[in-house]
Amino acid sequence: MAPTILFIMDFQTPIREHAADVGWFDEAAKNAAVLLSAARALGPEKVKIIHAIAASGVDKTNTSLYSVSGESAIGKRFQAFPATLSDPKIVELVAPLPGEQILSRPRVSPFHYTDLNAQLRALGATKLVLCGVATSGIVLATFRSGVDADYDVVVVGEACADVDRVLHDSLVNQCFARLGRVVTVEKARQELSG
Repeated sequence: MAPTILFIMDFQTPIREHAADVGWFDEAAKNAAVLLSAARALGPEKVKIIHAIAASGVDKTNTSLYSVSGESAIGKRFQAFPATLSDPKIVELVAPLPGEQILSRPRVSPFHYTDLNAQLRALGATKLVLCGVATSGIVLATFRSGVDADYDVVVVGEACADVDRVLHDSLVNQCFARLGRVVTVEKARQELSG
């Protein structure tokens, strides 16, 4: 049976340091940690954990497939981001254990410029569970990419945060709920176990 994929996304200290509401960031991280603990208890055969991070120094192969400009503003922001694959700066609460995948990305969506979709297809995965910051950044980009690739995409709204609560609520309650599914932490735990 194919594993469910649990994404723990951008819970990084440089992002926390610039959060408009650090308490909200921390609450989302605590909720993500609950799911991370449940996933670890179930094992990688049942739930594969992917820590997706913003990072500098990521190789962008096949730029012609994705970009009309070799040097975009968003690309420059990622290249200047103060984290790398060897020093991902993931907050301690959701820090990866040895053997858990860390996926660094040069764009907002972890599907962009990476082999993520090929990895997921090779596993036979069909369900993605998303936790992360910012709701309007990596969560939205991963959600859209996952939906476009026909995955069952589940957003754990309580394990996400943004710079703007109104924007977060709008995405969670309108966009994500209409095109995918939005669940509580408890419901997500049940689904991981199911």
